[in-house]
Amino acid sequence: RDRTVKVWLNGACERTIQAHVGDVNAVAVLPGGARFVSGSDDGTAKLWTLDGALERTFEVGGSVDCVAALPDGVHFVVGKAGEVRLYHVDGTLVHTFKGHTEPAWSVAVTPDGQHIISGSEDKLVKVWSVATKSLVSTCAGHTGGVWAVAAMPDGQRILSGSADQTVRVWRLNGTLENTFELHADTVFALVALPDNQHALSGSYDKTVKLFNVNDGAVLRTFTHHTNGVYCLALLPDGRRFVSASQDNTARIVEHGLAPL
Repeated sequence: RDRTVKVWLNGACERTIQAHVGDVNAVAVLPGGARFVSGSDDGTAKLWTLDGALERTFEVGGSVDCVAALPDGVHFVVGKAGEVRLYHVDGTLVHTFKGHTEPAWSVAVTPDGQHIISGSEDKLVKVWSVATKSLVSTCAGHTGGVWAVAAMPDGQRILSGSADQTVRVWRLNGTLENTFELHADTVFALVALPDNQHALSGSYDKTVKLFNVNDGAVLRTFTHHTNGVYCLALLPDGRRFVSASQDNTARIVEHGLAPL
């Protein structure tokens, strides 16, 4: 909310970037780790190098609420009011996916780069085809806005987290597999683990949960934050995650599962 992006290395702030003139709602690192995209209330997405150099500004026209990178390293997707937009890093707007009736709070991409997942205040999760630029399925069932989506490594299942305090597991075709009541408040963040069996969820109830996506069993509850948890990311080693909170901290934590 201070409109900056910070780059960290080994626990130290390496760089502070005066990134936007509005709240920074999302960042996504492009494959390769040399560049990232930020999205803001100021109506723009920006492409940066890690050293803080601005490569390009994308005029999205409305608050950019979420960002996700495609695995090809040259495309990314943003969510805004009623739309999901696919961009090329050269500045080209590749496609606008329309179908949500409220802001898209969350986006994710399947590991093969073939599908975009979006979650919205309209309580729906939508699956879009990158190849055909069309809607694949609509996942209906949440009773509150969808603030988090994630794709499992198998590319066949997706996770969603909502203001209704549940985490749901879906097939790409829109079939609901499971509904888990893991938290006592809005689920704002989800990340799948490499074993394809477990995931992490972060909530406004101040906790992060490590759970089994097949049966909802909670293996571990992390209570290292003193306020709501808004976002999660897995580190490349697959053993640690970063959580960021309204308590103004980002924390690196070992989730405790044995690596693959």
